[in-house]
Amino acid sequence: MRSKRFVIAILLNILIVIFVIIGSIVMFILPKQNPDGAALSSKGLANLRYFTVLSNLFCGVVSGIFLLDVIRGKKFSSLLKLMSVTSVGITFSVVAFFLAPMYPKLNLYEGGNFWFHLIVPVTAMVEYMLLDIERLPARKILITTIPTLVYGVGYIVNIMINGIGVWPNSNDWYGFLNWGYPMGFLIFGFILLINWGFACLMQLFNRWIKKIALRIFMILFSVLTVILCPRAVSADEEEGETIRVGYYENEVFQEGAEPNAVKTGYAYEYYQKLSEYTGWKYEYVYGGFGDLYQMLLDGEIDLLAGLAWREDRASLIGYPEAVMGKESYYLVKHDTDNRITAEPDTLNKSRIGVLDSAMVTVLNQYLEDHHITAEVVTFPDHPLLFDAFDAHDIDVLAAESDGAYGRDHAEVITSFGQSEYYLCV
Repeated sequence: MRSKRFVIAILLNILIVIFVIIGSIVMFILPKQNPDGAALSSKGLANLRYFTVLSNLFCGVVSGIFLLDVIRGKKFSSLLKLMSVTSVGITFSVVAFFLAPMYPKLNLYEGGNFWFHLIVPVTAMVEYMLLDIERLPARKILITTIPTLVYGVGYIVNIMINGIGVWPNSNDWYGFLNWGYPMGFLIFGFILLINWGFACLMQLFNRWIKKIALRIFMILFSVLTVILCPRAVSADEEEGETIRVGYYENEVFQEGAEPNAVKTGYAYEYYQKLSEYTGWKYEYVYGGFGDLYQMLLDGEIDLLAGLAWREDRASLIGYPEAVMGKESYYLVKHDTDNRITAEPDTLNKSRIGVLDSAMVTVLNQYLEDHHITAEVVTFPDHPLLFDAFDAHDIDVLAAESDGAYGRDHAEVITSFGQSEYYLCV
């Protein structure tokens, strides 16, 4: 089952392809609407000299490849995606923050440029932020500057061979050399720096969007609750039943798993929202995930969050109709381990640590599908798993997305699956 983020990303990729086609038709086929060439457009194929056009065509092609990979069930290239969105992002940024203020009389959002300077870049940036995609290491992010670098070198070589010329037939159609070659090279270098920084920002936004979306949802949900259910009885207004909640430590999802600790995380906020409708009061029972799951089976606790559906569990615990959320699973290696790469066969003979949970089944299926022979080491709780990874007792860490990112001296290799999880009784 695809996540909602992934379905939306598919729809946005379809729109990107459509928008690029529309922009190309307007740019290459329809009569030129700006005779003096001031809006950075030319006649027919002459438009291919502009980075705007090339970057948008590249973005459309990458979106098409992405859709084909989805249809064929193949894994798409995270680097290619980031490279394409960075290219159109540079187009958007240079036009919006450099060319438009510098040349205020030019209509830089006219005709095909309406699609290539605005619609396609914005759609591509939103699509990348929503896409559930692997995080790339810093050295790979540098590769995203290659299209800009190649174009810039060609731009300068063309001027050195054919001269700058006179507007509107100037070979310096972006006006970067208006202040001479030194300033032109400085501008070019600055654009490359922006390119790299933009790629880093896109990765950061992609990582944060899930948490931001969750906070927005919780705010909107709270506002709607106040508007539609003003007479709802809260836990403070009426004595409610005390519920024993199994509370284990898990980064971002559920933190503060000890007495008197400040509690945060998605699961904790979920409990608080439930109490507004049920009047429940909570008694938190602390422990490792494995111990708490056994306590749930023995009836010693009433609730346990983060359980994936498994057929062998269905007769033992109660699953609600509504899912609590969906989680992606990732493999993480030590950044100093050059033996292991994104290629699945490099995992052979490695030790992979994983929480003793439904994730083990997903991991084993991934290893079987890719014909990988590795030692799977299970751990009863997250702290022991993370400690083993930090101590290099295991070569690879299998973790949820919240636990995979932000670890020191670690590098995400790939995603190996996902599953929905529930708040079970």
